[in-house]
Amino acid sequence: MCQAVSFRISPRDFYESEQFDRFHLCLDMDMDAVERIAEMAPDIVVLEPTGSYSTFLVESLEHRAIPYVFCNQTLVRQTRKSFAGTDNKDDPFDAVLMAWLYRERYLRTFDRRFWLKARHPKIKDLRSLMLDIKSTTKKSTAITNSLKQRFARGEWIEKSKVQTASNRSLHPDRLPAFWAWLCGWTKNGSWELSKSYHTRFGNQYHRALEKGEATEISQETKDLARCLCLLELTETRLAIAAQEILYSPIFEPYNRVFSRFEFGDRERAWLLVRIYPFEDFLGEDGRAIVDYTQSVTRPGQKHKTAKPRSKRRFKQALGVGRTEGRSGTSVRSGSKMKGSAEARSTLWLYLNNNFEKRLNSDGSCRRGARCKSTQVRERILEQFLKRAFVERDGRLEKKSGDALRAARNGTSRKIAEILFSELLKELGSQSY
Repeated sequence: MCQAVSFRISPRDFYESEQFDRFHLCLDMDMDAVERIAEMAPDIVVLEPTGSYSTFLVESLEHRAIPYVFCNQTLVRQTRKSFAGTDNKDDPFDAVLMAWLYRERYLRTFDRRFWLKARHPKIKDLRSLMLDIKSTTKKSTAITNSLKQRFARGEWIEKSKVQTASNRSLHPDRLPAFWAWLCGWTKNGSWELSKSYHTRFGNQYHRALEKGEATEISQETKDLARCLCLLELTETRLAIAAQEILYSPIFEPYNRVFSRFEFGDRERAWLLVRIYPFEDFLGEDGRAIVDYTQSVTRPGQKHKTAKPRSKRRFKQALGVGRTEGRSGTSVRSGSKMKGSAEARSTLWLYLNNNFEKRLNSDGSCRRGARCKSTQVRERILEQFLKRAFVERDGRLEKKSGDALRAARNGTSRKIAEILFSELLKELGSQSY
């Protein structure tokens, strides 16, 4: 923490000067620190968003009506590198930088890129729930893999490849049947393991014992199975809470658009926390911002290049933004995508589960798979077929390696562009 200071030298020189200790305080994240800040009666508190670690401080500041602002972590890191010439993380120096940024990029010349806008309370709650779900799913995956390894070592070889479906009914008492049977947990609330499950799993286990493909189930394996049941219950309750927020009336226009893509609840939630409110991507007139500049490749002609600012910011928010480098008359677009990793992963999994997995290697639809539905999904399928398959000897053949990876990334960007267009029709002025 660095108290307000009038910079007459560079931030780096001030940080290395003897005066620095007069302004720098190191406080623990507790109520004493909050009271110390309140005693100073600050005009504003500049913070780095550190997720759950900053929640306590932010809520305490709000309770005491102390204004605060979040500084963009990426730009803090880049500014640190420009001043210090290093990527080394140094909290005291970062405090100096944030004080300097507030003076130069907020008071003197406001630059929105350096500051994060406060989220809507429902969006904050939804994001917190989704992060908890992500953490719970990670733990469940790790435990499931451990159980499969224990089965593969001889405890029950047949079940080393067991596939368990998630609780799609979102019943708060429902446990995964196999794991519940394995740990001896037969009843929870209104849910009870049926006799048919007892019989089925019992018979399978006894047959495996007779074949010599199973041994006595260890207590450690049973304990892990019980942990998996508890995590399933936790994840279900979190999903129910997230669903209640997701289908609030204020998000109804967004859900109408999401339905055209047939997004699932988790896909909707991850996308919503990144793009709400959509109006932030548009101009004051509710239209998409498009700039026109003189062409770099054809400077002597009247042709101008369109730069869709709104769409670019939207794609970056969803993790599929791209970098661009210009030198003289050459323009090079980077392949590394920028932005939210969660949103980018959501788009990639949506493409993989709803399109790629439903196609054969020749581009035809797998038997029993639904490859077309809404008009939007048909457009996405058309884009993926065009990018991921190549025609050879009169038939389509799926690409592989880097070419297939590029096709997936390109289709993910296209999904983001189609989503932007659909939201613009629903929430903008319909002028694009």
